Amino acid sequence: MHIFGRRTIAPFVVLLGLFYAVSAVAETTLKAVTFLPGNSAFVKPFQNLVNDINDQRSSQLKIDIIGGPEAIPPFELGKAVSIGAVDLAVLPVNYYRALAIEAEALQLLPERYHELRKTAAWTTIEQVHESAGLKLISVYGDTVPFYTYLVSSIDDLDFSGLRMRVTPVYSAFYKSLGATVTNLPPLEIHSALNAGAVDGFGWPAWDVTTFGWDEFVRYRIEPGFYRTAIAVVMNVDRWNSLSQANQKAIMDMVIPFERNISELMAQRTLEELEKQREGGMVVIDLGDAVVQIAETVYWNYLKEQSPEIIGRLHAATRN
Repeated sequence: MHIFGRRTIAPFVVLLGLFYAVSAVAETTLKAVTFLPGNSAFVKPFQNLVNDINDQRSSQLKIDIIGGPEAIPPFELGKAVSIGAVDLAVLPVNYYRALAIEAEALQLLPERYHELRKTAAWTTIEQVHESAGLKLISVYGDTVPFYTYLVSSIDDLDFSGLRMRVTPVYSAFYKSLGATVTNLPPLEIHSALNAGAVDGFGWPAWDVTTFGWDEFVRYRIEPGFYRTAIAVVMNVDRWNSLSQANQKAIMDMVIPFERNISELMAQRTLEELEKQREGGMVVIDLGDAVVQIAETVYWNYLKEQSPEIIGRLHAATRN
């Protein structure tokens, strides 16, 4: 005599199927961390990309944003992804220079990021990431230049006596102008300005008003230089463990995202600069020398760190 009849087995099979379905979903859930809080303008494009990926009904893939800098310090985030402590992250390429300094050439290459995918330079930068344990999923920010923001006005590019808050992207540039530099995470800028510990900082066009830094800095030097490179990186082993369907689900959203976000961010840049102007920010135009010095110093610095690869990438800009 069978203990389980057909009517008993059927619900059991259904429940078992549901268990395995739930397990499958759990296995394709990716944990992500952002380098700035969720209210940052630089994080919102990533949030939108995540929503688009999660909304695909044809995929069981789910990305769960578990926190920002309170979860993992920004300058440690790249390493956390490379060792698998977190699956996915969004952060500037210069925040993980110890792992892949060649990625910083993205901020100097002439093509927009969606166009760069078609070039040998993109393949090289992908390989650099993979060697560091990272999969480069996406990059955005090519229409958002960097600027110098100051508490007090200056007349030229002599920064002697100025104390500048930097990240690695600006450090060599400001040192070449004679400034003293200090490397601080973004969320420490406000307190540093409030304490009078710094006289200014380098930062892209966005978020100066979001975080209230314009309460202290009243001058912006023009023109802008470099361009922002916000990378979406994933642990390379975790990427390779995904099914082809789930990899495709990600890239199906990434490709149109990069093209569209470039135009949207260009418009947002104009709006952010206007917002600064309306708030009383004074523009100091120091001419083309700003860009020329900034780019020359940065290329030279990167070549010192990685002569062969950076030399190749730089040569491509002159062909």
